[in-house]
Amino acid sequence: MADSNSKIQELLLREVEHVRNEYDEAIRQTRLLERYAVLVTGLIWSWCVTNPGQAGVDVLIWFPAILTAVFGIRAWSLHCRALAARRYIAEVEPTFSPPKDLGWAQKQINRKFGTHGLVACTAYLFWGVVQVGTIVVPIMYG
Repeated sequence: MADSNSKIQELLLREVEHVRNEYDEAIRQTRLLERYAVLVTGLIWSWCVTNPGQAGVDVLIWFPAILTAVFGIRAWSLHCRALAARRYIAEVEPTFSPPKDLGWAQKQINRKFGTHGLVACTAYLFWGVVQVGTIVVPIMYG
């Protein structure tokens, strides 16, 4: 029986490690999307401003709004993936009987508005501001 428990513990430990890596990758990809959204928007608008008479500028100036919406949807799906991973790890952590003060996922889940809540709020704010900006700027200057 003890051998069976140690095998289960080993399996869960590997599984948690894999899920945590998936979590970290989802967060990394979300940050990359944020950078790409700003970079591509800046590049497109810079070209549009420096080439006002070119054909297609009136259409191209709207491309960042579409791109930001697509990137934002992808970032939201990555956030959902990371949240699912964090919840799963929180379910598995008690299996290892850590002291009450330990357990990364448990702490994240139990915080109402801790570090993770603040990070999520700032991410939502970022995408909201970028999306509104990519719509307002073409209306005002297009």
